[in-house]
Amino acid sequence: MTAEDSTGSKHGSASSNIQFGVWLPLQCYELKIRHKLLAQLGRISHFVILCQSRSDTNPAELSAITSLGRAQLEPVLERLRGLRILDDSGLTRSGRQYAHILATLHEQKARLWMDTQHDQAPALLHGTHPSVTTIPPDELVAKGRRQQDGRTPRGRRFDLERQLARMRHYDFQCAWLPFLFPSFADLAQQPDEGWWREWEMELTHCSDAFTEHASGAASDAVDGMHGPDAGLRGVELTLSTGTEAQCSQPALELDNAVMELRTRYAVPDGLPTILAPIVPDECVLYYDFLDESVLQAQPPVGDGTGYTLVFPDETLHEDVAVSALFAAQRPPGSKELDMLNRMHVFTPRWRRRAFPWTAVYSALATLGDVWIPQNHENS
Repeated sequence: MTAEDSTGSKHGSASSNIQFGVWLPLQCYELKIRHKLLAQLGRISHFVILCQSRSDTNPAELSAITSLGRAQLEPVLERLRGLRILDDSGLTRSGRQYAHILATLHEQKARLWMDTQHDQAPALLHGTHPSVTTIPPDELVAKGRRQQDGRTPRGRRFDLERQLARMRHYDFQCAWLPFLFPSFADLAQQPDEGWWREWEMELTHCSDAFTEHASGAASDAVDGMHGPDAGLRGVELTLSTGTEAQCSQPALELDNAVMELRTRYAVPDGLPTILAPIVPDECVLYYDFLDESVLQAQPPVGDGTGYTLVFPDETLHEDVAVSALFAAQRPPGSKELDMLNRMHVFTPRWRRRAFPWTAVYSALATLGDVWIPQNHENS
């Protein structure tokens, strides 16, 4: 994590404006597309369309090539004529487009990487993107979203349904389909804005992604990581806390750890009343683990059920937090206050930070070869 402190002090009353690197975990998927009309046609129809696209072939030649009699072949040709794929001269204009789709797009597959933020439009990375790698140990990671009861949804079918609905819900298919399948660029421009609805999609997990680590058991260490985090893949993004002030929904919400220190003052038992000073109010301070600042006002409250910024060495950071909180406490105003008892209570809290998706997409765009949903542009 790198920090650029705009205030000149890490322990001021306001949070610093810093840049920090955070790893965003990604899942690898394989997307298979089918053209709905072509999927309803049989193999013979497909063969006839491809034959006609290479050279106009008359029924007698088709019969010889397919070894089908005229009586068997005629219903196929009649159906293709009814669909306006064929006419008496061969393939129609739309028929030639169907032939191109059949040869280059129908039932084709593409690998891609996506995060698991199911309620936001996806940004897509090609399956071979060089920036996607195993997340190193001892790095700041945006852990996956959890349910309100704290459980992590683990069902693969649930994830696939949510991801597919996420891709379909936003009218972005007309933009990201050509990104994943470049042959779409060769098609004639579609007059119907909903042309992408002619396509079916099937999404599956890539179980063999990064097969060099696939042989190890889930409980084995992979690159220094253990358990469910072993072999976790992702990309490193650079975000700035300065974008929070400009944040508007929708946003990527990240909860980072905060240490709360409450100090209560009390008169010691047996101290003569005449000597007892006025007891100050309870003092509350907060230490932010992300920008390493001490706050006097309570920051926006998080609950740890969204993405959480997990630090690699919590014990070390807690020691630093305790020292910073004690150093930031205001000393008593008089020697009499030194006689008061003090009780310190430390409580771990969450701070909710919200980064606009424009900032997240901009950080992803710097990686190159990424489809960005906001402006339908590829970097």
